[in-house]
Amino acid sequence: RVDITTGFDGARIHVYGHNDTDGDVIIVVKGPQDNMVVRRKRQVVGMWINRQNIEFKNVYTYYDFAATGNLANIGNGDIYREHDIGLDYLDYASEETSTKESKISRFHEALIRIKQSKSLYPLQPQEIQNISDQFFKTAFDLPPNVPTGRYKVEGYLFRGGEIVDTTSLDFRVGQVGNSAEIYKFAHGQSLFYGIAAVLIAIGLGWSANSILRKD
Repeated sequence: RVDITTGFDGARIHVYGHNDTDGDVIIVVKGPQDNMVVRRKRQVVGMWINRQNIEFKNVYTYYDFAATGNLANIGNGDIYREHDIGLDYLDYASEETSTKESKISRFHEALIRIKQSKSLYPLQPQEIQNISDQFFKTAFDLPPNVPTGRYKVEGYLFRGGEIVDTTSLDFRVGQVGNSAEIYKFAHGQSLFYGIAAVLIAIGLGWSANSILRKD
């Protein structure tokens, strides 16, 4: 598990593997899934307002992958789509029926870019390094804003363009200590949390003002 404390600034996950046969290896890290709304803003009378939005279902809150080579030389698009391997093959569903497919595709691409800008999706695959003829390793970075929940690491062995073996393991990202208690309070007692935040802000502002007036 990865524990998120008050001073959490990210973590690195190391994955080690063993392969005693020929073939290419792809490793995928998938975070918990959630629905996500992508909005498009337009300027109207000097103000930017939301003009259109599309909701995508079961979006990975975090996603990364590593491969021993170029995906184009390992498998094919149908297999990648079936197992959610590679950013180009993440096909998040949308219930939008009145919007053209081309426009939905642009919103889908925007969703990927938003995730990449938050370091939650990769710009390119991670590298798998060979430790010896049979052992290999790779690493994945979890940013400070990584979502909490259960994560899955999936390994695929490809040979002749087909998957010949798979393996997987889970790990959990969760808050511990004071940050966990604050998180529970903020989500379980949101009204009181908001009131407390306002009172603290007023108190700090009053204290700062008093100190400045004395100076």
